[in-house]
Amino acid sequence: MKPLREITYAADDAQVVMLVGNTCVNDTRVLKEAQSLQQAGYRVTVLCDSDYGRLDHAEQDGVSLRRVDLSLLRSLPAWLQRVMGGLRARRVRAQARATSDAVTAPASVVPPASSRVTEYAPVAAVLKLLRHRAIKRAALRSLSAMRADVVHAHDLETLPAAVALARRWRAQLIYDAHELERHRVGLSALERGVLGWVEARHITRAARVITVCDSIAAHLARVYAIQLPAVVLNSPNLAEQRRAPQALRAVLGLSADVPLAVYIGRLAPQRGVEQVLPVLAQWSELHLVCVGSRDEVFAQGVRREAAQRGVDARLHLLAPVPPFEVVDFIGSADLAVVLIQDACLSYRYALPNKLFEASFAGLPVVASDLPEQRRFVEQAGNGVLVKGADTDAIAHGMRDVYRRRQQLRLDPVRLAALADTYAWPAQSSKLLAVYAELLALRHAP
Repeated sequence: MKPLREITYAADDAQVVMLVGNTCVNDTRVLKEAQSLQQAGYRVTVLCDSDYGRLDHAEQDGVSLRRVDLSLLRSLPAWLQRVMGGLRARRVRAQARATSDAVTAPASVVPPASSRVTEYAPVAAVLKLLRHRAIKRAALRSLSAMRADVVHAHDLETLPAAVALARRWRAQLIYDAHELERHRVGLSALERGVLGWVEARHITRAARVITVCDSIAAHLARVYAIQLPAVVLNSPNLAEQRRAPQALRAVLGLSADVPLAVYIGRLAPQRGVEQVLPVLAQWSELHLVCVGSRDEVFAQGVRREAAQRGVDARLHLLAPVPPFEVVDFIGSADLAVVLIQDACLSYRYALPNKLFEASFAGLPVVASDLPEQRRFVEQAGNGVLVKGADTDAIAHGMRDVYRRRQQLRLDPVRLAALADTYAWPAQSSKLLAVYAELLALRHAP
C-alpha cells in the first residue's frame, strides 16, 4: 500500500454519510471535518439528532444536516413512547426544581455523577445498549433511499449503526473516536465492560480509525490490535475565526490592569474550576471568567462556594460565544486555565480544544501536567504545567504565568509556527489523506 502522502486519488464526487448522536449545532469537530470534505469535492450528509423533533433539516456551508429523532424514546412502540414521554416531562420538571432548590442547599449536596450511575449500573448499561439500537434503527430507516461510498461514525454510540450502513452499501467505514468512550468519568465497571464489548466487536470492521491525539491512538491500537489510528487534532479553524463584537474585558467592565484568568468550555465537574476558587480567595485582585455552556446544578454549587469564600464578585459565568469568535473574544485576558483532572483515562489523555483556542488567542496557559497537554505546552513554550488537583501548585503557577505573561505570550512568528503544526489546515490534510487512501482501495481492481 502506498504511503498516505503519495496517494492523490480525487474525491470524484464521492458520497459521505457522517453519523453523530447530537444535534451538531455546536459540534465543531464534526462540522470542520464535514466542511473540509465538502470543499475537497465530496458530497457530505450528516445524520444527527433533531432534539425530539424540535430542530429541522439544515444546510451549512454546503453540508446537508439531516436531523432525525435519534432518542431512545423514538425507537419504542407508540403506547410506550407516550408513557416514557410523560415520565421524561416529570423528570425535567424535577430537575428544574432541583436546580432552583440548589441555590440554598450546601455545596456537598451536588454529588459526582459516578455515585448515581454506580447505584443503577445495570440500568445505565442497558440504556446505553438501547441507545445504540435506537440510533441504528433510525439511521437505517431514514437513510434507506441513499447510498454512500464512505460511512463516518463519530463516537462509539453511532458505530453499530455505521457498521450496518457500510455493510448495506458495501461502503468504506471510518470510526472517529473523539475520546476513550469506555474510560470516561463516572462510568461503573459494568458500563465500562459493556462499552468495551461493543467497541471490540465493531472497531475491527472499520477500514480506518481516526482519533484526537497520539495517546488515545496508541491505546486503541494496543487494546484492540488494530492499525495505529490516524490523529486529527480537534484544533480551531483559524481561517473561519472572526472579530467578536466586544472584547472580554469590555463585557466584564474590567480595566487592563486587573488580573484576569479565563476558563473556556463547559462548566462541569473535574474540569478544574473548583480548584481555582481558593486561588481567588488568596489573590484579592484576580478575576476568573468562565465562557461556555454549563451544568446548571454544578454551576450553582460553584457560585455558592464562591460566595462562601467571599469571591463571588470576582467570579463571572458567561454564556458561550459562537465557536468562530472564541479566539478573538478571549484575547484580552491575561492567562487561561486548562486544568482537566486526572479522573479517568480519557481525561488523562485529553488534548482539549480550549488549549488550542487559548494558545491561538496568544494567551499564556496554566495546564494540567498530563501527557498530551504537557507535550503541547512544552512545544509551544507558552505556559506552565501543574498538578491539576493541587491548589497550592495552581496558585503558584497562575502567579508565575501572570508575572511572565508578556514573555509567555506567543508573538506572530511563534503563532504562525504553531499553526503550521496544530491549526485546522494541517489536520484537514490528514483527514483528506485518509479518505484518499480509502477511495483508492475502494476503486482498486
